[in-house]
Amino acid sequence: RFTGAHGPQVVGHEFGGVIEAVGEGVTSVKVGDRVSIQPLVMPRSGDYFADRGLFHLSTQLALVGLSWVSGGMAEYALLNEYNVAPIPDALSDEEAALVEPSAVAVYSCDRGEVTAGSSVLVTGAGPIGALTILAAKAAGAAQIFVSDLNDARLEFAKGILPGVVTLNPKR
Repeated sequence: RFTGAHGPQVVGHEFGGVIEAVGEGVTSVKVGDRVSIQPLVMPRSGDYFADRGLFHLSTQLALVGLSWVSGGMAEYALLNEYNVAPIPDALSDEEAALVEPSAVAVYSCDRGEVTAGSSVLVTGAGPIGALTILAAKAAGAAQIFVSDLNDARLEFAKGILPGVVTLNPKR
């Protein structure tokens, strides 16, 4: 494995924090900066995809909070410089934790080529699904369908975006 991490590990990949210390050569953040975490850990060179700037496609991809030495549930997390992004003071700690899942939702709409007038099916109305509903609407989707086995999640989806059509495949 690329990271060399093994159990036990501290989970959590959707989080933010305050920089307590920086290693030699770190220039993009300083002690005291508030940051959001981008949890993908991968080779930066010497890998077919890394050498092409497509780091996220590496077959050696790891994830902070799953295959890394520390995660968001730790008191302190040791991260690479490329895993942290400074956030503005106006962003709350809770919002900092939503940066990565929101990026996943927006990316899915981008990859799905959601544009004005699109019809979209979101399978799963959990946190990422809920964010994807919002991202699809922001991208211009005219009709959004949401499928989930959990009726409470489907009700929540209706609450965040009136007009969404919910489907429970059990029925």
